[in-house]
Amino acid sequence: MPIANSHLRRYGAALLLALLALLPAACRFVPNTPQEYFSRAALNANAVAAFGSGYFRVHDCRNLPAGTPAAFNSCEKLLQNSIRQLESYIERADALYRTDETRPMIEAGLDLYRFVLDSYRTDHLQVARLLDAKAPAAQVAQALQALDAKSQAGFEQRYDKVWGIAEQYAKAHGIKLITTRTSPPSR
Repeated sequence: MPIANSHLRRYGAALLLALLALLPAACRFVPNTPQEYFSRAALNANAVAAFGSGYFRVHDCRNLPAGTPAAFNSCEKLLQNSIRQLESYIERADALYRTDETRPMIEAGLDLYRFVLDSYRTDHLQVARLLDAKAPAAQVAQALQALDAKSQAGFEQRYDKVWGIAEQYAKAHGIKLITTRTSPPSR
């Protein structure tokens, strides 16, 4: 018995809709390229390499040039921009498909990013507000020293862990690394 043309259209359209609905789920199971894993899980760690007092040396908020756009004309605004950027890094790294090989690098990267994000939202923000309020230099120095004492060791441990894993991953996948100092020494 031949299939009526209307049945074919109805079932064909339903089949097409079902396949389209499954497409995003199927794409999740396609592993990312080694370069994507490396970039999202580890390479973005360079953006947070200047941490603690180093962040404020790199982002010299007290000496912003005249004509700086309003979105970046204070320490707090610069820090909020860094927070948005870091949230994006977390989202992109978290979206990576995990394999036995990539899971340690992804998790180490996420641990670092979340640690930094927490500090940016709390301790770094307090320092940014002091700088914006033009607090006395001694008060700012004390806040920077407290920031480093509280979190620099935890940051360095996480950062070193990411790069210890990432360097091995890059070598195994033929990803060329160029190493340079990305921030001034913390001490």
